[in-house]
Amino acid sequence: MHPTAPNPGEHAPPILKEEVKAFIIGRMTRGDPPGRITALVETNFQIEIDRGQMLDCWNARNMPPTQTGPGQEKESMPLQHD
Repeated sequence: MHPTAPNPGEHAPPILKEEVKAFIIGRMTRGDPPGRITALVETNFQIEIDRGQMLDCWNARNMPPTQTGPGQEKESMPLQHD
């Protein structure tokens, strides 16, 4: 079984739209407690999220975009020489 696949009987967490991610990041930036953020997301967007998804949004906010094309592996990219 894939390590990130849900256990039998569990549902997979929803994939969050950019609008929801921006809402979560904004609320975390303001210092709202996690329980309040999850309640607001559930009320405003009618989806359930967990703390792990909130942390993923927070951690991903500063990640640089990938430089590989769709279906292209990093190892197949030509080396950049300075």
